[in-house]
Amino acid sequence: MEFNDEFANLFILNKYISNFRLSLSRKTEWSGNPNCIAGGLHLDLKWLKAEPWATSYGGTFAFNTPMIYALGFVFLFTVGGLTGVILANASLDIAFHDKLKKDSDYIKKFWVGLMDGDGSIQVNHWRKKNLQFRLVIKLRYDAQNINMLNLIKNELKGRVINNKEEFVLWVVDNKKLIINIIKVFDTFPPLTRRLRAQLLFLKDCLLHNDVDIYLRKRNNKYLINNTFSFNKDDNYYKEWLSGFIEAEGCFSIRKNNYHSFSIAQKDEKELMDSIKTYFDIQSKVRNSKGNVWSLETYRKSTLLNIINHCNEFPLLGEKLISFDKFKKNNLNLLI
Repeated sequence: MEFNDEFANLFILNKYISNFRLSLSRKTEWSGNPNCIAGGLHLDLKWLKAEPWATSYGGTFAFNTPMIYALGFVFLFTVGGLTGVILANASLDIAFHDKLKKDSDYIKKFWVGLMDGDGSIQVNHWRKKNLQFRLVIKLRYDAQNINMLNLIKNELKGRVINNKEEFVLWVVDNKKLIINIIKVFDTFPPLTRRLRAQLLFLKDCLLHNDVDIYLRKRNNKYLINNTFSFNKDDNYYKEWLSGFIEAEGCFSIRKNNYHSFSIAQKDEKELMDSIKTYFDIQSKVRNSKGNVWSLETYRKSTLLNIINHCNEFPLLGEKLISFDKFKKNNLNLLI
C-alpha cells in the first residue's frame, strides 16, 4: 500500500492532530504534569494501531512537497501549543518576554520608587562600639514579590530572605556593597522627604564612622525638610512611578463596576500633586488623618492613562497581579 495520494496523507495527519488535542483536553491539570503529555501521545499511538487503514503500516509515505509542509505544520503546531501552555502563566510570560525587566536602568529607576514607598535606610550601633548599616525592602510574602526582589538582588546584590511565609525581605548589610549601591541615588535621587533624610544621615555616618557622632545626630534621620522644593526629573520619573505604585498604589475592583485607583503617602503633598498632574486626575489631593496625602480616581479616561502607563512601564511584584485583574475588568476602556 503506497500513500501517494496527497489528500489521503493530509487526512491522516489531520486525524492525528485532532485525536492528539482531544486526548490532552480530557486530562485535568495536565499542564503541570509532563506525564500527561506523554499519555496523550500514547493514546494517539494506540489509535493508530487500532486503525491500520489510517497508517503507513505495510506501505511508505511519499515525501513530496505537500507532505513535507504538513509534517512541518505538525511540528510547529506541537511546539507552539506546548510553549503557549507554559506562557499562560502570567509570571512566566513576563519573565520570558518583558525586556524592560532585564534592563539595568529600568530596574534601578524602579528600585528607587520602591525604596521611596516600602524601603528604608538604616543606621544603628552595636553596643556603642561600632556602627551597622542596612538597606531594606520589606514586602508581603508572595511569589511575585520574591521574583521581583530576586531581580533587584541580581542587579544590585544583597540577599532575599523569606520569613516563615509571612513576609519577604531584600537586605544589604555589607558596608562596601551599600557604598556602591547608594551611588544609584546620585543619578536617580529619592523623591520622598523620608528617604532623602535617611540617605543624608547614612552618608554622614559613613563619612565620620563614629558612634558618638551617631548618638548625637541620630534624630536627624527622622527630620523632614519641609523647605525642600519637589523636583520631578523626567529622566526617570515614569520608571520611578511604577516602583512607587508597586509599593503604595491600590487597584480596586468593585461589584458595581465603579473601579478605582488610589495612592497615598505621608508628608508628601507635592509628590501627590505631581502624580495627579501626570495621570490627569481630576479629583483633589486629600489630607487625611496623620498628614497622609492621598489620591483616588474613578474617572474612566484617567484609569485608561494609568493602564497605559503600567503597560509601558510594568509593575514587577505582587501589584502586577492586581493590575492584570484590574485591566481585565476595564477592557471596555481599551476598545
